[in-house]
Amino acid sequence: MAGLDYWPHVRIEHRGSLRLFMEFHAGDEMFFFFTRGKSLYTDVVYAQGCHLVFGKETIGLPEELIRQNLENTLYLSMWGRVRKLNLSTAVGITVYEAYRQFGFGRPVTGR
Repeated sequence: MAGLDYWPHVRIEHRGSLRLFMEFHAGDEMFFFFTRGKSLYTDVVYAQGCHLVFGKETIGLPEELIRQNLENTLYLSMWGRVRKLNLSTAVGITVYEAYRQFGFGRPVTGR
């Protein structure tokens, strides 16, 4: 893993599989990213501690998981008809939207 000065601030969890992750975090708020998600990623309010779940770049998330969580599926809008964002870019865009909602680390008032 390549790393910079942020590694001391990152908490990494290894669960071994998506199923184990879902079992461990049952009851936590989660958003699942899907090309045909129900809501645009900017149209939801992210809570501190929620989970953003992305699938493999090649195949996405399992269909059963999407079916079970359809109300919490999100998508990123794309220009044109061809997908242009790779997975790491999509994650970065989404994480920064949540960070923006949290006030970029500043105290947030009026929420």
